[in-house]
Amino acid sequence: MRRRAVWLVVAAVGALVALGSAYAVQRTLGGAPDEDAGWLDSLADVQGTWVSTTGFARDGSTPWTTPVHLAVEGDRVRLDAGCNTMTGEVTLDDHRLDAGGGLATTEIGCPPDIAGTEGWLAAMVAARPQASLKGSTEGPMLALDSDAGWIGFVRR
Repeated sequence: MRRRAVWLVVAAVGALVALGSAYAVQRTLGGAPDEDAGWLDSLADVQGTWVSTTGFARDGSTPWTTPVHLAVEGDRVRLDAGCNTMTGEVTLDDHRLDAGGGLATTEIGCPPDIAGTEGWLAAMVAARPQASLKGSTEGPMLALDSDAGWIGFVRR
């Protein structure tokens, strides 16, 4: 009887892991699920400073080792991963963050891991990420989702 209970628990845990893995694969390959709400049409609701708490690159890696800071001031954004600062004017077009020709960046020589993060962020912004405002256990989360990956920010 005890052996059967253990197997039932093992089977239940295995099923949960399989469902979670299937969802992660769907997010990675298929983008945002249709039931996602909170698409942004305006930068008005996301003014202020934010810090990254979660995210991933499409290759499954987490391309940063330190928090990424994001500031939204009017129609300008500023991103800082710990070395250089990227800044520029953005618009929201069809729920996508559009930086036009890209963001201007300072050109300080950075350690390789931070330089990699900055390259990933530049690719994220260049790919016109979908922008949404969602709930999280830490409060409102500003999520950016593109072919480069996904990153979530909470208010700082």
